[in-house]
Amino acid sequence: MDPRYMILALRAGETRPWKARSARTIREARSIAYRLARAMRCGGNTARPMWCEGRSWHPHPDAPGRAPVGGYDAGLGGGTVIYL
Repeated sequence: MDPRYMILALRAGETRPWKARSARTIREARSIAYRLARAMRCGGNTARPMWCEGRSWHPHPDAPGRAPVGGYDAGLGGGTVIYL
């Protein structure tokens, strides 16, 4: 599988994102990974950790990298951090 499709979703209160606590979280993360990968294809961007505030994505302050997918809402809500 393309590494861009691999995703870990960090929800509020979770400190170890690679230990998903439920199958639902894993399914949601997989769905979001595909949606983000499709959104990034046209720009050829390599995603880095991001966090969501409302409907805007920003580079995660602890992990500097390229710009995120601008204004793309993956549907997890505010405070979500995702890794591609």
